Amino acid sequence: MRITKQQLRRIIQEELANVTEAPIRDFEYETGGEPERFDPEKGKGGFRKKDRKLLMNPKAVEKIKRQWEKTPFNFDVYLLQIAALNKPEYREYGLVKPGTDVSLAIRLGLAGMSMEDYERWAEDKTGGEKGKFVMDLPAVPNSDDGITILFNGNYGVDKIPLTGWMMAHRVSHAVQRPEFRYQKTRRMPEYENFIRSVNNMFREIVRPYGAGEKLSRYEPWPIRENVWDRYGRGERMTAERTYAYIANQIGTMKSARDNRIDRIGEFYHELFAQYLLTGKITFNDLPRSLVTKRGSWGHEDRTYARDEVWLDQANQFLQASAEEIGNRIEDVLEGMVGHTYLM
Repeated sequence: MRITKQQLRRIIQEELANVTEAPIRDFEYETGGEPERFDPEKGKGGFRKKDRKLLMNPKAVEKIKRQWEKTPFNFDVYLLQIAALNKPEYREYGLVKPGTDVSLAIRLGLAGMSMEDYERWAEDKTGGEKGKFVMDLPAVPNSDDGITILFNGNYGVDKIPLTGWMMAHRVSHAVQRPEFRYQKTRRMPEYENFIRSVNNMFREIVRPYGAGEKLSRYEPWPIRENVWDRYGRGERMTAERTYAYIANQIGTMKSARDNRIDRIGEFYHELFAQYLLTGKITFNDLPRSLVTKRGSWGHEDRTYARDEVWLDQANQFLQASAEEIGNRIEDVLEGMVGHTYLM
């Protein structure tokens, strides 16, 4: 009997789960060369006081570790309370490559040195060849058999505490960044495939509805930014909001249940977190009518399914897509092994 790729993947996962006690092997605090530990009272880094107190609570840390036990991947987590790294250009940075400016900034931060101090020191040592003595600095944390995440803070529009779920959500933010910072056209290939799978799911499940024919022309979250050049800004924003409303109706995570997903891209990060913490993706069945807009005083605009058989087929596709999307996220995690990401 032949074994499919998906069956083989599950067998490997089950075997790895038997020998892996907890994916978070290390949960370290880094304060930039200073002797004191991660201080909940000192806010020199990118963490709010509430987050610092949470992350210094042993029971909260153990809960986070338990939450991350559903996948066989090892994670090494470092919490950076380093003022020099608390800059906009280092937030949700993504992949940290050796020999880059951000790599040097991290190493300097871990050593408790500023760039100005380093340049003066290097000039004294080498007469201006500032790269010659980089190896004297602490190395950027990295593991060949794990995924290394450097949490540089808890940034976001909503001030949500950095719980285990939110940490998983933030990991998705970091890994989806382009390989080269601010270059919008080269994400990690596995992450692009994940986006394609979710986009395809959305565009298919709206087709049975009255507004679905027009809506299905749009990419809910474009892989390439210029895909929207064909449409006006108003059309784009309307489609994004509509897909966000739909995400709240099919999503099973708390943010969807509470109707708090208002930007469609955030739903993709929530799916990533759901898989990382539960080991699977789950969706609610599509209703007979979908909310496409919410107004004041509880008013809702709805679009209705035109055919029950078509709706049933869409629901079958939706549930089948849950496994496909999970597989794509698994590919992303496999591609992250051996690399370091700055969040």
